[in-house]
Amino acid sequence: MTLKPEFVALAFAQSTMMTTNGAAKGKFSMDTSRYSSVKRLALAVWVTRAGEVQPLQATGGWISPADRIE
Repeated sequence: MTLKPEFVALAFAQSTMMTTNGAAKGKFSMDTSRYSSVKRLALAVWVTRAGEVQPLQATGGWISPADRIE
């Protein structure tokens, strides 16, 4: 059997989350300009406690290099 990779990690970003009124929020940015020749990128996000690797929450999906997500 031959495995074909579906996704390749191109970058890693880390951000500290702040809690306000019981809601935790974080912010990060990605420079997608170098990927302008591709139709879509995959984004994976996960939340951990500081210093731990066990995810508390995770999500992912497809984005266009031109998308701005807030």
